[in-house]
Amino acid sequence: MITAEMAERLIDTGLNAVCAWCEHYHDALDRPGGGMVSCGKDCGGPAMGRAFPQYKGPMEGYLHAFCLICGKSSDATLAIGGRSLGVCNRQCSDGVTCMEKIKGVLAMKKVVVKERVVPIVGDGDVYVRYTENSRLLLDFSGGSAQASSITKF
Repeated sequence: MITAEMAERLIDTGLNAVCAWCEHYHDALDRPGGGMVSCGKDCGGPAMGRAFPQYKGPMEGYLHAFCLICGKSSDATLAIGGRSLGVCNRQCSDGVTCMEKIKGVLAMKKVVVKERVVPIVGDGDVYVRYTENSRLLLDFSGGSAQASSITKF
């Protein structure tokens, strides 16, 4: 069983929170020659244009609710590879926010985000849903993306 202490220790080394909370990753660590960078599954995150399709762990079904980088509660979600992943605006120890990190990865890898959902400030129940837009990877603030709907969650 993965404990919070085990996951936090891995996140502190720079591993993303999804892998840090994944049973496949921890199984790989327990194998001879552990300490691997990968669990060996055909998986991966946004840097690979995927949304952790082989994830197995306590966040299953809730990956949208947790930041994929730090594991804290998400401020927005990104739909990648048929799954919604959470990301937050908190500042990491290196001074860069998780949102800025994922924005950089997506732009560098030219990953297309099909949709993102961000809360409207001041009303925690209403969210703006942005659909795919050619400028989405360059302007994460929403200035160039068109709101396709406002959705209550």
